[in-house]
Amino acid sequence: MEPDVVYQDLFLTEEESEFLYEWIMSNIQWTQVQYPKYNKIIKTPRLTTCFGFHDEEIPEKYGNYHPEKIPMILNRLKKKVEAYCETEFNYILMSFYRDGNDSISYHSDDERFLGKNPVIASLSLGQSRTFHLKNKETKDRKSYLLENGSLMVMKGNTQHDWLHAVPKSKKKMQPRINITFRKMIMPQGSLNYYKYNRGVPINV
Repeated sequence: MEPDVVYQDLFLTEEESEFLYEWIMSNIQWTQVQYPKYNKIIKTPRLTTCFGFHDEEIPEKYGNYHPEKIPMILNRLKKKVEAYCETEFNYILMSFYRDGNDSISYHSDDERFLGKNPVIASLSLGQSRTFHLKNKETKDRKSYLLENGSLMVMKGNTQHDWLHAVPKSKKKMQPRINITFRKMIMPQGSLNYYKYNRGVPINV
């Protein structure tokens, strides 16, 4: 079965993309996730942050984490993406790929807290990067070039049947920002994402 994806190469104009990129670089603080594995500390090869919650009413404190409301500029972008996808989102996960050494390995966004066959929209800013899809059973592969201002929408069977990745590149790469829009259906998802993707900020 083919992946249920839609790629829109000019979702944002060049001017819109440039403004959003500059705003993010001036206002967003990033985290590099670190975790123990094989008796050493693994550093995730990209930077992340996240906004939003499982409900419109964000409590003052959620466990040991402090969920942040989606900033106004990103909320306007969310509404534009929602109109295109005909889907409501309540969570934004952002990644910053500093150069060709930053990447994300094959995985699927099939956690229970995203529900069955979730719609996930991914907006790209900055450097174009290759995006791979690999079927979990047949190992069939498909590739897309995610360009500045483009939107990739994964829905239907995609997370159930396919893995996706942004590989490292030996070519000289400028920074890329990825903004993904999701809908949490259980509070555990929000707590998990904040625990993993948001921590001590670092300068870039």
